[in-house]
Amino acid sequence: FADDYEDSRQLQSELKRIIYDMAIEYYHNWGEDEAGKLFSVIEDYEASSDYLLLMAARRETFIRFWPKERLERLMQLFYFEDTADIIQNNSELIAVFLTGTWRSGDGYYYFTMTREDRTSYNLPWFDFGDYYRFNNGVYELYRESDGASQPLFEFTLLSPDSINVYCYQNGRTYTLYRG
Repeated sequence: FADDYEDSRQLQSELKRIIYDMAIEYYHNWGEDEAGKLFSVIEDYEASSDYLLLMAARRETFIRFWPKERLERLMQLFYFEDTADIIQNNSELIAVFLTGTWRSGDGYYYFTMTREDRTSYNLPWFDFGDYYRFNNGVYELYRESDGASQPLFEFTLLSPDSINVYCYQNGRTYTLYRG
């Protein structure tokens, strides 16, 4: 009997590996519905739950209201698959990621974002509009009266603790580090 169970365990393990590999292939080719179904079947296998988290981050709204642990896990996955792109291109996630103070290597330039979405900075800027919004990694100044917007900064996430900020005011890029 023991040998029969061993064969079953081995077959189950092989089947999970096949399902996992297929799910990753669907994920890479933007077959998220199919990938999600497959990862859900083997959620406790390897990084299946991480892939499910990335897919949720792409499609869900009100991500900022996710439990703190879920957001922290997403940020920990920075180097996994396309996590950095997902964070950068989601207006809610980039705001969560940028929360805190970022400074240039010499400490002169800074960008700060509070949990209440208030920002302060001394990077090269210009005055325009009524408030800001994020659009695919671009910090835009928005004017409510006519809906016009102007890009002010473009963020590129380099690591969990470093970013490049392109300033439209002077056409220069500054590297900032999490303070």
